[in-house]
Amino acid sequence: MNKFIVFLFVITICFALSEACARSRVEIRNDLGKDRMLEIECKTVEPTQNLGRESIPFNKNMTYTFVAVHERRHRTIHTCDIWYALPKSPKNPRGGMVIVNKLETFAAGATRKCGQYREWMANPDGIYFRRNVKDPLRLRNDYKWMTLQF
Repeated sequence: MNKFIVFLFVITICFALSEACARSRVEIRNDLGKDRMLEIECKTVEPTQNLGRESIPFNKNMTYTFVAVHERRHRTIHTCDIWYALPKSPKNPRGGMVIVNKLETFAAGATRKCGQYREWMANPDGIYFRRNVKDPLRLRNDYKWMTLQF
C-alpha cells in the first residue's frame, strides 16, 4: 500500500510540474520624444477584461505579465489602443492626437509556449517590435499612426 501511495505522489508531482507555465511578459516603451506622453489602454479578448489605462512618460516603459491560455477555443489575445497628443500650433490651434487602434500586443499560438516576451516601442515614425531581448527592434508596417485634428 505504501508503494502505491508513493507512486500516486510521484505521478501527481510530475503532472503538476508539466502543467506549470512561466509567465509571459509584454513591455511597451515610449520613444516619442521629450515632453510627449504615450497613452495606452489595453484589454484581453478571451475572456474580455479591461487591463486599464496608463500614461507612459518619454524613455519609460510599462510592463505586464500573465500566464497565456492555449486552449482550442480560447487563446490569450491582448490588444491596446495607443495615442499621444499633438500640441497646438498656428496651423492647428485646437491641437489633435496621433493614434493606433487595436495594436495586438500578444496573441497566443496554437501550441503551448511558456514565458514569451514581446516588446513594443512607440516612435514618431512608427511602431517597433521584437520577440527576443537580443534581437533588434523592427518597424511594423502593419501598424501606422493616424493623425486626428480637432
